[in-house]
Amino acid sequence: MLRRCNAECIFGIHICSNVPFGRIATRVGPFMASVNTFDITVRGQGGHAAMPETCRDPIVAAAQMVTAFQTIVSRSIPVSSPAVVSVTQFHAGTTDNVIPPSASLNGTIRTFDEHVRQTIRQRLAEIAERTAAAHGSVAEIAIREGYPVLVNDEAVTAAALKAARDIGFADDALGDLDPQGGGEDFAYYCRVVPGAFVFLGGRNETKDCIYPHHHPRFNIDEDALPQGSALHAQFALNAGGGS
Repeated sequence: MLRRCNAECIFGIHICSNVPFGRIATRVGPFMASVNTFDITVRGQGGHAAMPETCRDPIVAAAQMVTAFQTIVSRSIPVSSPAVVSVTQFHAGTTDNVIPPSASLNGTIRTFDEHVRQTIRQRLAEIAERTAAAHGSVAEIAIREGYPVLVNDEAVTAAALKAARDIGFADDALGDLDPQGGGEDFAYYCRVVPGAFVFLGGRNETKDCIYPHHHPRFNIDEDALPQGSALHAQFALNAGGGS
């Protein structure tokens, strides 16, 4: 669609509960992380928990994977390349006296560099396969590719900040933000045309708007919404040569 429309650039806004109301935060370059998710099923041999020598315990193998995965970033990735490997689900068994035949893990990978992304995928699969084999089990591994890294273009980011100044944001209300581990589908657009993505402040302690995204009490200062609308409109006007 962007190519068919001959789009020259693209601009997006995300409300942010970590940025105070009245402020805008962004950065040039890699801004939001790429996303991969992984599902691993360890298949061993179940049996009675009182006779583990007759089993191939998938829980022990999967538990060792969880701790071993934490060495991927610390031992395989340069300190200059931020990355995260998090196991977020672990499921196995249904009762106290039975070693189950399988255990499953699920988690996420976040990176800001494509080479690092592929390195982590490779190391995670190697660790899972070899740890399972060491315990006489088999690991079934599925790693799904999600959003790419969101990279803000320097010129478009500068244009976005100019639009913010044009609608009344002072320079000290425009902040530089560290790369964010969250993923964002806006990244796909930025692969097609130069783009910029900014966070619009929605945090306001006086209104109890203090809870992070995905928290059950998440809320924003809705006075930020007209600011976001005005910023979108001003960016479009500036890009089109209007005023």
